[in-house]
Amino acid sequence: MIASATGDAFKSLSALEQENLLLHLVKIIRTLQASGASPQQRMCVSCRYFQPNVYAGSKEPYHCAFVNAPFGQPALRIDCGEYEPADASSQAAAWKIFNRGAA
Repeated sequence: MIASATGDAFKSLSALEQENLLLHLVKIIRTLQASGASPQQRMCVSCRYFQPNVYAGSKEPYHCAFVNAPFGQPALRIDCGEYEPADASSQAAAWKIFNRGAA
């Protein structure tokens, strides 16, 4: 019942609102992880396969090296089964590029 109500609430948002919510959620999770307040999530921005803003100005600016394909903000994952953590310096560099290019 709760999952259904949550799904209905998200469906009431426009596609742009859903995309913005996802982007803000990624930023919040990343900030919580960096402060040690949250465990590591298997999300794109900290994955070794994530390449941010490879196709700048495109609707699909990111690249996933695991599937060798571009993707856009609506496809950002918070929990990916193929996730492999990038090393700390690669994560920091990807986040800096991602954050700069994100709306």
